[in-house]
Amino acid sequence: LVCVVSYGVILPKSFLKIPPLGCINVHPSMLPKYRGPAPIQRAILNGDKETGVSIMYLDAGMDSGDVILQEKVEIGDDETTGELWNRLSGIGARLLTKVVKNIEDISICNLTSKDVVRHPLVQRIVKAYEEYESKNDTKGDRFKDKRRK
Repeated sequence: LVCVVSYGVILPKSFLKIPPLGCINVHPSMLPKYRGPAPIQRAILNGDKETGVSIMYLDAGMDSGDVILQEKVEIGDDETTGELWNRLSGIGARLLTKVVKNIEDISICNLTSKDVVRHPLVQRIVKAYEEYESKNDTKGDRFKDKRRK
């Protein structure tokens, strides 16, 4: 199994055929909306009220593979791109963990987005990022956009 996160490059078909369990991607939008680059920025700039995270199989196209799992979230009226990125990153990590743990089970599509997998590795990553964020005061303010009401 190969996992990528917002990779932005179309992998060759010859590579996609190698992993026995396929290749999957974490994409910060409710695919098929905002396929391709900058989905978080486009959601903010377009004044969307909701977005989400999709876990999908990679194929020969740009973010065009089969969606395995999605979770939808509301976008706050004053939420910045940086803040939304931080929130979607945590959701993406949680969903990716769930998919990886269940990749051989065809019923993965029947799991609800409310099921939470508390994998120790994910918890360590989230904790390390929160520590980094608190030390560096990274709140995403430089990306703040005025939202259309």
